[in-house]
Amino acid sequence: MKHVLGGKCAVDDQILKKFLHGQMEWFVLLKDVRDYLAHFGAFQFSIKERIPEVLTIEMFRGMSIDEFVKTVDVGFNHLFEFLDEHCADVAVRA
Repeated sequence: MKHVLGGKCAVDDQILKKFLHGQMEWFVLLKDVRDYLAHFGAFQFSIKERIPEVLTIEMFRGMSIDEFVKTVDVGFNHLFEFLDEHCADVAVRA
């Protein structure tokens, strides 16, 4: 991702660059989690009561495990949908 956005990629695809720049927050989150684990080696989970009588388990930056999994899952699926459509369009134009 950084090579495409940093101009180091031989492919100059403005649509792809726009998508990567605006739709990859989930990837940055995933990378932050990986970096945190590489540096500290483990998470400290916290059990919080956000709404009375509803407990959540927070894992990273106050994010619940459910939020993290949903964010990555939705983002990953969105990326594949984009690539499926975009690559088909590129192939048709070639």
